[in-house]
This record gives sequence, structure tokens and C-alpha cells, in this order.
Amino acid sequence: NLEDLLRRAVELIRERFDYYHAGIFLIDDTGKNAVLREATGEVGAALVARGHRLPVGSQSIIGWVTANNQPRVASDVSHDPIHFRNELLPGTRSEAAVPLQVGGQVLGALDVQSLEPHAFGPEDLAILQTLADQLSAAIQNARLAQTSAVAAERARMISEVTTAMSGLVEIDRVLE
Repeated sequence: NLEDLLRRAVELIRERFDYYHAGIFLIDDTGKNAVLREATGEVGAALVARGHRLPVGSQSIIGWVTANNQPRVASDVSHDPIHFRNELLPGTRSEAAVPLQVGGQVLGALDVQSLEPHAFGPEDLAILQTLADQLSAAIQNARLAQTSAVAAERARMISEVTTAMSGLVEIDRVLE
């Protein structure tokens, strides 16, 4: 289940690395927006509930990462020219985001925030990118499983209708 996967991922990442906030953005069907699909805490739940989204390529860390398919760090958000200040996360002092991608296709971004400035070094970024790569594969697999389940359910329904109709001989009963 994709929702369970995303929920567990952000909670584990926030907890294990002691981040202030963690979130996963996925690109919508239009390819124009990165939509926050899961995030930690009450603030994260509120942001998800209100459909928080940032345009791909927008003046934000997430917009930049999803447009460029590269990680980005704002070591001190007060001095970063593209950091998007979120009023619900006033404690953020530094932010890092890494792309979620499969085969060069950007699926979204993993975003983490810290209460400390300069919290993300090269090793942190390498670990986050490794996690994002694994998460990307899991997201792709979950999406494929959901698509297969829907197709299997449609095939089952068609089979049931066909079986039911094949037993009917009279035209009036078929139309009924």
C-alpha cells in the first residue's frame, strides 16, 4: 500500500535521523506540481490535508529538485534565495531535498528539515540519496501492484458478467 509505505518512510527517517520534519512530495499526473503526499507530525498531517503543493521549477527547494533531478541543501534557510518559508514550520533552520527518481524520471522529492543551521553535510546527502533511491523503487513497485490489482479486479468482474450472460438464452433476459 503506497500510503502506508510513505507514512512509515517519513516517520522512520525523521525518528532515526532526529530531523525536525520529513516529507515526501510526488509529482501529480499533470507533471506540473509536486504534491505533499506524506509528512511527519500534526503539521505534516495539516499540510497533506490541505493539499500542499509546489510547482515543479518553482522558487522553492522542492521546485528546484523536481525540475533538476538533483539534490539541494539550504544550509541556512534565512540566506537561501530559493527556500520557500512555510509558516507552519517556523523552526526550520536548514533543509535538504533529494529527488525520487526511477530511470531518470522524477517521481518527486524527499524533503528533510532541521532546527540546526548547517545540519546537512556530504555524508548526510549521500545517505538521503541512497534512501531516496530505495524509496523510489518501492514507490514504483507499489504503483505497479496497485495498477495490477485494479486490472485483475476488472478482469474478474468482466468474467462474472460474461458467465452470467452466457447462461441467458432469451433476449429479454439478456437485456434485463
